[in-house]
Amino acid sequence: MSSIQCTNGHIICASCKPKCMKVACDNEPYGCKEVVKHTQRHAHIKSCVFSPCLCPETDCNFRANTTVLGEHFRTNHQLRVPPFTYDEVFSAFIHIKDDVTIFQAMNDGQLFVITCKTHYIVKKLNLYHIGPNKSKPRYSFEMLVLCQDRVLQLKSEAVNVEDRAYPPSGALYVRYDYFKDGRLSMKIRINKNDDAESGTDL
Repeated sequence: MSSIQCTNGHIICASCKPKCMKVACDNEPYGCKEVVKHTQRHAHIKSCVFSPCLCPETDCNFRANTTVLGEHFRTNHQLRVPPFTYDEVFSAFIHIKDDVTIFQAMNDGQLFVITCKTHYIVKKLNLYHIGPNKSKPRYSFEMLVLCQDRVLQLKSEAVNVEDRAYPPSGALYVRYDYFKDGRLSMKIRINKNDDAESGTDL
């Protein structure tokens, strides 16, 4: 039986090679420098922060890791809402005809999206983070709508999405008459999970 040396210098037979050899991450083209054992490859990919994500701008097909994607968006697209700071409350307008409203963090360029979809006689608002959907949520958020004597509020984790197929998640249901002149005024705060308990309620 033929034998070879693995990267650790061990003499192994050809049938053992897949168990011992090391391989580059599938996301190497997107910036990952990790080299892992073949048997650990799938586990690494599930948590790799370099998994490519699609630009949330509807007519753009650019795909990259979240850091490069943030730089791309800042250079090539415009925001309706100025960049926000984590853990701080900011104001935003959601336009009733916009399927998505995109937000960008001033701290690190991460991208977030609020979808606005018709749900029977109301609008359903969901907030997502553009990031590897196999990794655990890294951000939590709070959305608040004030209209006359009503307060609508939602606290949840931001589900990660790699493309524009937004899955079901915690939603805020808003009546059409809350949209004044086609716009809904909101207060939003987005936190990183390790800071989720900081700050006061909206």
